[in-house]
Amino acid sequence: MFGGFLLGTEMPCGTLTRELKAKLRPITVFLLLPMFFTFSGLNTQLGLVTDPGLLLAAVTVLAASILTKGAHAGQRRSPPARTMQSRWASGR
Repeated sequence: MFGGFLLGTEMPCGTLTRELKAKLRPITVFLLLPMFFTFSGLNTQLGLVTDPGLLLAAVTVLAASILTKGAHAGQRRSPPARTMQSRWASGR
């Protein structure tokens, strides 16, 4: 997963990138992404979270992720994207 993120950040803007993205997007969105979430969900064992400290940490991380997602959902662009003023931030 981290390798895919790095590849996405290092690919130059241009015709090759647009063509590659157009060809890979259907496979990624309709096949690989659902397989990843299905695999991750089926391998989740919530019964292992029995320690109160670990449960508190898990709930804290979950709450923080929900709150930050909600906070950024109303913004047109995220603060890092606005700071960088890059082409990918505007969706081009």
